[in-house]
Amino acid sequence: MQWLKLVAGLSVLAVVLWGIGAIAVFAPVVAGSTASVATVAVAAVVVAVVVVWGAKGRRWRENPYW
Repeated sequence: MQWLKLVAGLSVLAVVLWGIGAIAVFAPVVAGSTASVATVAVAAVVVAVVVVWGAKGRRWRENPYW
């Protein structure tokens, strides 16, 4: 099951790169509006909190596949 960790890592890397690309494409458009910037900032904080909360979750830590 070691290959599962590799696949999971590559998947996370792909999503991160996709997110960075999306930010690079939409940053000039979003920067034109204060409300849009605030919305993106709030969304980023929510995603970060959910990721940290999920990483500390008992179910995730006890997953035998990790």
